[in-house]
Order: sequence, then structure tokens, then C-alpha cells
Amino acid sequence: MDLVVYSAPVKEPSLEINWKAQAYAYFSAFLYLSARFPQFIKNYRDKSTYGLSMGVFILSTLGNTTYAASILLYSTDRTYLIANAPFLLGSLGTLTQDLFMFYQFYLYSGKTRALCSHDNIVY
Repeated sequence: MDLVVYSAPVKEPSLEINWKAQAYAYFSAFLYLSARFPQFIKNYRDKSTYGLSMGVFILSTLGNTTYAASILLYSTDRTYLIANAPFLLGSLGTLTQDLFMFYQFYLYSGKTRALCSHDNIVY
């Protein structure tokens, strides 16, 4: 006995781009991307990443990578990618910023350890 499976052709629903929603999404991506620059500047001025958790940035990197991958792996349809461009910009942009933050962790690691040393505490 042979197994026969019948299925109806699946038609993807048409995707219409709502430009007002797109404008809000791009504005949100702009705010999301600009939020880390004050921290970069502070780290540069202090030459330290004291008080920052590398674990948070590792999880942020993991989250942004999987989020961007979920968008890109779902469909490569042009309209779909245009509709999701601000979300890709937000996640891939912050992924780039996470990499810069890791660079700052590396660059200022000696300075941060010196600030954390118990020998430097004034009682």
C-alpha cells in the first residue's frame, strides 16, 4: 500500500507596505542605534568599561544575531525584506555596536581591573 499525500498549493498572502508604520519603525531603529553612543563616549573618556557586564553584551549579540537570522531565513522576497528593513537595520546595527563594545572591553580591560582592585579602595 502506497502512502499518498494531497495538499493544496500554498499561496503566500500579499504583503503591502504601510509607509507610516515604516517611518515609525525607522525612527525606532534610529533611537535604538543612537542609544549606545553616550556609553561609547563615556568609556573612551574614562578609558574604562567599569560597571558594564560583558554577559549582557554577549546576550545582546546572541539575541540580535538570531533575530536578524530569523528575518533573513524566513523569506528573501524583495517586498518582505523592504518591509523588514528597519528591523534588520536595528538588529544588525546594534550587532555592530556590540562588536565595538567588545573592542572597548578588550582595549580597557587592564584599566577596568585596576579600578576594581581592592587596593584602590579608599576607606
